[in-house]
Amino acid sequence: MLGFVIFAAGPLLASLYFSFTQYNIVKPAQFVGLANYAQLFTTDQQMRQSLGVTLYYAALTIPLSLALSLLVAVLLNQPVRWIALYRTVWYLPVLVPAVATGTLWRWVLNTDFGLVNWPLKLLGLPAPGWLTDPAFTVPSLVLIALWGIGGTTLIFLAGLQGVPQSLLE
Repeated sequence: MLGFVIFAAGPLLASLYFSFTQYNIVKPAQFVGLANYAQLFTTDQQMRQSLGVTLYYAALTIPLSLALSLLVAVLLNQPVRWIALYRTVWYLPVLVPAVATGTLWRWVLNTDFGLVNWPLKLLGLPAPGWLTDPAFTVPSLVLIALWGIGGTTLIFLAGLQGVPQSLLE
């Protein structure tokens, strides 16, 4: 309980309090009521843009991750040779720490020497800035999010294996 109060509830309540104030680190907080929220929803263009980008990301990521997870779970449910190896390899990206995953994808999608752009440059094709060009940033982040669908795939696989064989015939 103490950990919850210190690390979750306390910061949440402090954030809520400071959202109703005009705060400068040098001066004490001054209560301004709903003025911050009024500004946020009426004049702040960055809020509208960030909300649009978030909705775009969610509209791509959620259906794609669910569909791909179900498809892979159906494939991993087939009785083929070395299926345990395939299942393990598919789940491994979930076990990679977030910092290592971020570093890996920054290297793979690097504009100058990334593994994706290097062959494009060899073929004389334009090499986009996957993580720097606004047109490619959200699709790149969706690709990175799809890298870690092993957990959802595992849940679907467990559900598929719970179906009795008599129903499958």
